[in-house]
Amino acid sequence: MTDHEIDASAAQAVDWDKVALKLSLVDHARILFGMRAARQMWADLGLPSPADRPNSGAPGGVIDFLREATKQDMFGEINATDLHSRYREWAESRGIVPCSPSAFGKYAARERIAVRRGGGATYYCGLRLKEAS
Repeated sequence: MTDHEIDASAAQAVDWDKVALKLSLVDHARILFGMRAARQMWADLGLPSPADRPNSGAPGGVIDFLREATKQDMFGEINATDLHSRYREWAESRGIVPCSPSAFGKYAARERIAVRRGGGATYYCGLRLKEAS
């Protein structure tokens, strides 16, 4: 049996109708009762936790990177392209699928990192890269 056949047989083992029903229930719980209820419904139905997927490119990776690789500096400024390149290297070295530059920017915004645009480039303000140790 080839790898492709194994992958195909594993995919067939999933009952997608049941999965769709569970996701619909979670969505209705969110609409009717809010995110807390939806998260509880997700767990009660046995759906996998997003934390169970280390290669998801989730915001946790971006936030962890920002905390590990940068520090606050009132006068600091980092080119967004350079910072995303550094993040991509960091993520790949840890087996994490890096998110896109656009998603990275959204996660950085959630961390309240100021952005400046000028001269055709974007800069993250108020931080700088930590020195390599």
